[in-house]
Amino acid sequence: CEAAAAGGHLHVLQWARGQGCKWDEETCREAAEAGHLECLQWARENGCPWDKSLCIECAYQNGHLHVCQWAVVQEP
Repeated sequence: CEAAAAGGHLHVLQWARGQGCKWDEETCREAAEAGHLECLQWARENGCPWDKSLCIECAYQNGHLHVCQWAVVQEP
């Protein structure tokens, strides 16, 4: 799941989860770090755990302000 999120391949992430692929905070971090907001949003909407602060930090360090703006207003 991490590789799909890192690559921004939402359809692959969705398929992998449907096949039982494990995910954790790293899945969300990978999506945030690479600026793949759709993957991050879908992961969170479907119960993927995250470290909100780390996602914001990684997105910011890589210039993905749209991800930061979305993450800031989300529940921890």
